[in-house]
Amino acid sequence: MVASVTRPTSFAPIIERTMTIVEESGGQYHVLLIIVDGQLWSHSRMVRIVRS
Repeated sequence: MVASVTRPTSFAPIIERTMTIVEESGGQYHVLLIIVDGQLWSHSRMVRIVRS
Protein backbone atom coordinates (compact mmCIF):
# COMPACT_ATOMS: atom_id res chain seq x y z
CA MET A 1 0.00 0.00 0.00
CA VAL A 2 1.30 3.46 -0.88
CA ALA A 3 0.19 6.50 1.11
CA SER A 4 -0.74 9.56 -0.87
CA VAL A 5 -0.50 13.06 0.58
CA THR A 6 -2.10 15.79 -1.47
CA ARG A 7 -1.58 18.81 0.73
CA PRO A 8 1.05 20.25 3.07
CA THR A 9 1.50 18.37 6.33
CA SER A 10 1.27 19.80 9.83
CA PHE A 11 3.29 18.03 12.50
CA ALA A 12 2.25 20.46 15.21
CA PRO A 13 -0.31 18.06 16.79
CA ILE A 14 2.29 15.26 16.89
CA ILE A 15 4.89 17.55 18.45
CA GLU A 16 2.42 18.80 21.06
CA ARG A 17 1.40 15.23 21.99
CA THR A 18 5.04 14.17 22.16
CA MET A 19 5.81 17.03 24.53
CA THR A 20 2.97 15.89 26.80
CA ILE A 21 4.33 12.33 26.84
CA VAL A 22 7.81 13.58 27.70
CA GLU A 23 6.52 15.81 30.50
CA GLU A 24 4.57 12.87 31.99
CA SER A 25 7.47 10.41 31.71
CA GLY A 26 9.33 11.62 34.78
CA GLY A 27 12.59 12.72 33.21
CA GLN A 28 13.16 9.91 30.71
CA TYR A 29 14.92 10.73 27.46
CA HIS A 30 12.96 10.58 24.22
CA VAL A 31 13.79 11.02 20.55
CA LEU A 32 11.25 12.23 18.01
CA LEU A 33 12.34 11.74 14.42
CA ILE A 34 10.28 13.35 11.69
CA ILE A 35 11.24 12.68 8.08
CA VAL A 36 9.47 14.74 5.46
CA ASP A 37 9.51 14.69 1.70
CA GLY A 38 7.30 17.61 0.89
CA GLN A 39 5.87 20.91 1.97
CA LEU A 40 5.12 21.59 5.63
CA TRP A 41 2.09 23.54 6.76
CA SER A 42 2.36 26.24 9.41
CA HIS A 43 6.14 26.16 9.75
CA SER A 44 6.08 29.14 12.13
CA ARG A 45 3.62 27.36 14.46
CA MET A 46 5.85 24.30 14.63
CA VAL A 47 8.91 26.45 15.40
CA ARG A 48 7.03 28.16 18.25
CA ILE A 49 5.96 24.81 19.69
CA VAL A 50 9.46 23.34 19.56
CA ARG A 51 11.02 26.43 21.13
CA SER A 52 8.55 26.47 24.03
